[in-house]
Amino acid sequence: LNASSDFSEAVTDALDDDEAKQNFADAEGAVGASLGFLIFLTIAQLVCHSCGIYGAISYNIWLVGVSLVAYSLAFIYYLIHGSILALLLPGFFAYPHFFFIKEVKGGIMS
Repeated sequence: LNASSDFSEAVTDALDDDEAKQNFADAEGAVGASLGFLIFLTIAQLVCHSCGIYGAISYNIWLVGVSLVAYSLAFIYYLIHGSILALLLPGFFAYPHFFFIKEVKGGIMS
């Protein structure tokens, strides 16, 4: 217990109040920028997936293709970052999009 309190006192003594405020402001700015990008990415995915729903209702393969591209990009992103469990969702959703386009082109669905 004494060692941890000595450590926390050393850290507090090492940091000047102005430095701590500046570090906090820098971190807050970085979080704000990444949050803005995350919101933009989420809205872009929402638009792409909405195109897929409307395209499936109207049998428009180009709109379903937009959604397929969004799922494919998500699949590639998770593949690069090594998230095996996260690969499942875009993979399972890309599969019916691909075969929907194939069947509409083949004349099975019209």
